[in-house]
Amino acid sequence: IKTVKEQYEIRDQILKERLEILLPKVMNNSKADAWIIASKEYHEDLLFPLLVPASYITARRVTMLAFIKDKENIRRFSLSLPDDDLEQYYERYWDYKNETQSEALNRLFTEFNVSHIAWNTSEDSAFADGLSSGLYKQYQREIDPKFVACFMEDKLLPIKLMEIRSETEKSL
Repeated sequence: IKTVKEQYEIRDQILKERLEILLPKVMNNSKADAWIIASKEYHEDLLFPLLVPASYITARRVTMLAFIKDKENIRRFSLSLPDDDLEQYYERYWDYKNETQSEALNRLFTEFNVSHIAWNTSEDSAFADGLSSGLYKQYQREIDPKFVACFMEDKLLPIKLMEIRSETEKSL
């Protein structure tokens, strides 16, 4: 039996592999050039524990992660309250003292000129339906209409990211 510290180290190694190796493969097979994961405190997306460090146990207010295709790379951003553990894996993007989360998201979409924005919504797959209805409606109101028109569903993004195993997971 592993200690909690050893378990956290394993989870964080798996996270590193998932973000650096698996995520690019999954996203490059999608039409989406942006993928947003937003989780409310105590109402997390099913992917949430797979995408955050072991020490980041629950969403805080709204924890938002953004994956953006940038030429040959997948950039990872946090539009969440500052957190040292989270920022080991994600670039902090939201200037929470000077803008709302939605304003930061609009800025991100503009900066990267996105045209296909995937959210975890699905009518037929629970694994791909992690975004709460309330948050989705809020973003539809607060995001620039030209970007709302780019919202899309790609249920294979979350499903593939959950089903593909990293080398560390395979070795356990």
